[in-house]
Amino acid sequence: MVAKQGLRAKENIQKALTEFVDGGEHVIVFENEWGHMGVFLGSEKFRGKNPLARIDIVWDFLRNRLEWEDLSRLSTIHAWTPEEYDQWAPRAQ
Repeated sequence: MVAKQGLRAKENIQKALTEFVDGGEHVIVFENEWGHMGVFLGSEKFRGKNPLARIDIVWDFLRNRLEWEDLSRLSTIHAWTPEEYDQWAPRAQ
């Protein structure tokens, strides 16, 4: 049952963040060995923002779209501009 909940959470997070970045080209959702989710995001919405502001933008968006069960599975957010995403996301996987 835990695996099923994790899959559902991952799908819900993926769907919401695909909407957030306007199509999902720069969205990777991953699950670590403890069942927590992390994301790599690339979006123009992050340009000119410091790292904490970027993460706040993502949390504010997700709070309005996901249930607590899904939100509680998300532990890591890497929020980059598209150029930063292209540079860092492939290395981080």
